[in-house]
Amino acid sequence: MAVLVFAHGACLAASSGGGEDEDINKLPKAFIAGELREVVKMPDKPFFDLNGKEFSAKNFEGRVLVVAFWAPWSLESVTLLKELQAIWDHLNHKEVRNSIVFLPVSYGDAHAVQSFCKEYGIALTVYLDKGRALFDHFDVRAIPLTLIVDRGGVVLYRIDGNVKWDSVDVIGKLLSIAS
Repeated sequence: MAVLVFAHGACLAASSGGGEDEDINKLPKAFIAGELREVVKMPDKPFFDLNGKEFSAKNFEGRVLVVAFWAPWSLESVTLLKELQAIWDHLNHKEVRNSIVFLPVSYGDAHAVQSFCKEYGIALTVYLDKGRALFDHFDVRAIPLTLIVDRGGVVLYRIDGNVKWDSVDVIGKLLSIAS
């Protein structure tokens, strides 16, 4: 089980002299509060696409990962996945898809997940955590929960609940992590 220590927004935004601190002040408070102070790595545990193909973090080495834990019965997951879909569509035009990967991971059965995606128009590739290895590793107790993982596999942020994912500030932060 990973022990996660969260930063407090007041500590991160203490300076008002400009630069990155001003950018931090623009991010949603949940995003700021989710910045990790302790190094936590993305584990190499298996997860599967809806066709049963196995993946792990190694398949996405060198890219920024947005790992979103969700469930087809969660109304908050609808909001999360629609906003991640909007970011994905936006980033397609920015030609940065090779730098940032969205990994929506559910532990529901494949049929329920597929029905959810069809009903809500989610075209992102979604994944299943069949044995709950990732859910358990990150001690996911409530969903949605999102992790932002840097190119080196280090979890930078753990964000409980939803934020305005398709905001200019959040997209800008993701792009800065990816560059």
